[in-house]
Amino acid sequence: MALAGLGFEKTKVRLIVDPAADGNNHSFVARGAFGEISASIRSATLPSNPKTSVLAPYSLIQTIKKRAGLILA
Repeated sequence: MALAGLGFEKTKVRLIVDPAADGNNHSFVARGAFGEISASIRSATLPSNPKTSVLAPYSLIQTIKKRAGLILA
């Protein structure tokens, strides 16, 4: 978010840990002269490692493929 927005110095982050949560929740809000944009993502946890998302291994594979030039960005 910082790279796409105002940079690391002006980006505010709040991390909330809930051991009782049954999934991974990610939300963001961007505010400016344009108005406000917000989005939320809720993903399932990886059955073999409930500390991470099911999407994490797929993201890793996608990144490796991009680096290897196997797919277009």
